[in-house]
Amino acid sequence: MAQGTPVTRRELEGRLIARAWKDEAFKQELLRDPKAVVEREAARLRPGASLPADLEVQVVEETPTTLFLVLPASPVARPGGDLSDADLEQVARGKRSDDPEDTMIADLVTWECCN
Repeated sequence: MAQGTPVTRRELEGRLIARAWKDEAFKQELLRDPKAVVEREAARLRPGASLPADLEVQVVEETPTTLFLVLPASPVARPGGDLSDADLEQVARGKRSDDPEDTMIADLVTWECCN
């Protein structure tokens, strides 16, 4: 992937999951030290990318008898107040109202070196 090419959060997550399925050592490292692994892999896709120091990263593994549902942070809690119906529809489709193209892992990674 060329530098400057936007990477979505879903693309990063997909790459991490696919690699964990293929590489048991990588999976164990991801489970043991998720923040370091996510930061390292994000930087491989986008050199210079880093995670905020106060960001906590958790990785859990589903089994055939467990299912985890992740509730994202409420967009209403963000500055700007209530969401319109159109904003809620975008959120339901996994997009942020302030980033309709969903082109960067903006909620996850800071691109200080690459702007």
